[in-house]
Amino acid sequence: VTVVSSNRITCITPPHFPEVVEITVTNPDNQSGTLSRAYTFVSDTASITIPDVLGGQNMIVDIPVLAENVVGLAALQISVSYNPNHLRIKDIKNGSLTFGWSLAANKSLDGLITVAMASSAGTVMGSGSLFYMSFEVIGSPGSKDALKIESVSLNDGAIPATSSNGS
Repeated sequence: VTVVSSNRITCITPPHFPEVVEITVTNPDNQSGTLSRAYTFVSDTASITIPDVLGGQNMIVDIPVLAENVVGLAALQISVSYNPNHLRIKDIKNGSLTFGWSLAANKSLDGLITVAMASSAGTVMGSGSLFYMSFEVIGSPGSKDALKIESVSLNDGAIPATSSNGS
């Protein structure tokens, strides 16, 4: 902690998992003041996941591609592979984090979807759905297949990301 002036200090925080915390400042005379929700610890790595979703034969299921811990996201490109013998892609829709963004999806290759999105209104941060993939389930009952994230590029690679596949 460095005292800059009578009403300003600077400090370096210890490592902490991402969350919003309160800040308490204690003077040498043990008087203190606390400000709730004053500081946000962030991670520099976003997490992109696809959950496991169940759907019966001939049903339409919406499967989200989810993001956690994104900061300053303005553009993305994500490719997802699937088994075209069990799923038929119907549509791609914006998610809660990307409402109003432009969306382009390449669905022309059986078994691979590539989604590119961009915002003209600024960046987003937080957690939520990036987009939804609507599939018709054409596989036989009891079949299960992976939905695999093949590639992720957030802000042209400027935001590092980890990914987790679903089914």
